[in-house]
Amino acid sequence: FLWNAVVFHIMMDGCSGGLNTPRLMGANYRILDNRFRFNVSLSEGGPHPGEAAGGFTVVMVELLIMAPLCILTCVGIMKNLPWHHELQAVVSAFHLFGTIMFIAPEFLTSCPNMAPIGEETCLPDLTPFTFFYFYFGVGANLVWILVPLYIGFTAVLQSVSVKKVARKQKVQ
Repeated sequence: FLWNAVVFHIMMDGCSGGLNTPRLMGANYRILDNRFRFNVSLSEGGPHPGEAAGGFTVVMVELLIMAPLCILTCVGIMKNLPWHHELQAVVSAFHLFGTIMFIAPEFLTSCPNMAPIGEETCLPDLTPFTFFYFYFGVGANLVWILVPLYIGFTAVLQSVSVKKVARKQKVQ
């Protein structure tokens, strides 16, 4: 959770994608996703204002809400606090929802904002560029679906188990 907060939510998506800081990472972020090319007008191939606002909203939720929740979850796990399983499940649900809100609109509209920008297809020709910037990028999003599902499900099972043991000890 700590790695996720610092590297992905703060550095990559929040700062690079949303705030364009540091500039080199921000520039590379804009190669991946047209929704973050704020400096390009719609008539010149830039993002529709609604798409840009949606992308910006998701990365600001990552920076301002999800990153602190991930750090809090990490602290809860490290200190074995009684609520850490529940927070793991909540944060995992946030991750899953964020991925759906970020990726699903693209697939529903023929991926106009993903590299290669301007080609409205979710299956571009395989080139070294599209392999790295599209297929690897889209494939990496599977991590944001599978891992939160697993962690959330496991956290719920662990919470139930801990509560059953606590009830048995209380009854005795």
